[in-house]
Amino acid sequence: MLERFQVSSTQFTGEVPKYLCANKVFIGLIVFKNKLTGALPHFLGDCSSLEVVRAYDNKFSGKIPDGLWTSTNLTSLMLSNNLFSGELPNELGSRLSLLELTNNQFSGPIPTGVSSWNGLTVFRASNNLLSGVIPQELTVPPLLTTVSLDGNRFSGYLPSMIVSWKLLTTLNLSRNQLSGEIPASFGLLPDLLYLDLSENGFSGQIPLEIGNLRLSSLNLSSNRLIGRIPSEFENGAFDRSFLNNLGLCSNIPSARLSNCQIETTKSNKLSSQFIDVVSSIAAVAFLAAFLYTIYVCRSYRNRKKVSDSTWKLTSFQRRVPTNRSGEYAAVKKIWDNVKFDQKLEKEFISEVSILGTIRHSNIVKLLCCISGENTKLLVYEYMENHSLDRWLHGKKRQLSISSSSVRHMVLDWPKRLQIAI
Repeated sequence: MLERFQVSSTQFTGEVPKYLCANKVFIGLIVFKNKLTGALPHFLGDCSSLEVVRAYDNKFSGKIPDGLWTSTNLTSLMLSNNLFSGELPNELGSRLSLLELTNNQFSGPIPTGVSSWNGLTVFRASNNLLSGVIPQELTVPPLLTTVSLDGNRFSGYLPSMIVSWKLLTTLNLSRNQLSGEIPASFGLLPDLLYLDLSENGFSGQIPLEIGNLRLSSLNLSSNRLIGRIPSEFENGAFDRSFLNNLGLCSNIPSARLSNCQIETTKSNKLSSQFIDVVSSIAAVAFLAAFLYTIYVCRSYRNRKKVSDSTWKLTSFQRRVPTNRSGEYAAVKKIWDNVKFDQKLEKEFISEVSILGTIRHSNIVKLLCCISGENTKLLVYEYMENHSLDRWLHGKKRQLSISSSSVRHMVLDWPKRLQIAI
């Protein structure tokens, strides 16, 4: 009875023979490094005795038979370097420990059911068309030692919390479209020896926890990382681990990165220059504001002086007395240092105009009005004998008339009537 079909490295062509598992004792299909074509025969999905499938380095195509993924006794499924397509299964056989799918055309996301792949130790699916995010469920299988998913189309952030991976020694996620910061939890993997996150879009600083790992190989090249690399990696063994990260720096020349001390000096110099520029601009602005304030104040004073020195004469008589010898006028100054608004100005001019038109022999004449911005001067005819008020109420006010031409006398009623008429 046939238990194994082994024709490896013989350059055979054609397809795999059918009915190899007809006797139900067939345990191994070993046909790697040939030129076999077509799809894997369907009987492999119904062969419960099957333990090993090594069909890598051929030209197989099509989808994997459904039952093959979950075959109860299958321990090793090696299908790399073919043209297989389809999506990854939600479940695997409980005894499957080795799954190699590198260099095929598998597509779609990693299923959430990956958390049930409890027996898997090695998972290699590099250079396929897998996409989506790296799910946190991938960190659940407790026996995983190797995860290689480089050369796919994964994107988004890495899971911030790792559920298990206590035995993980190799993690390769290079050549994808991953982004965000490298999780600090990666630095807590006790057995990790090989870490490759190159050619992605990772940003931020390298977690200091990564320096606690006992790595034999590290590659973080071609990302967008910034800051100083952990001091544990500042030696010749990791001189190519950080290339093409313009924001990274190191204090050793062999790392082929910018010198951190020079970068710090440049940063401080730029900061000082920035402060100097801002201070200069502020000083110039303050000086300009100060000079402008002085200019405005002086302009205001000059305008005030000009306005105060501008007078307007409003005459109410044909002949206005001058200050020639022997001629006098009575001047009344009102509203000094009070600025009129336009309405009060009109009311004042109106009232003065009325007084200027009154003609009565016993009422003193308003000769003219001289007006400035803050001052009004009323010019009256000078009365040598003073006002009628003094003659009528002289005793009550006890006025002393200094003029020699004015004598104190009491006006009788006939004179008062004559004055009124």
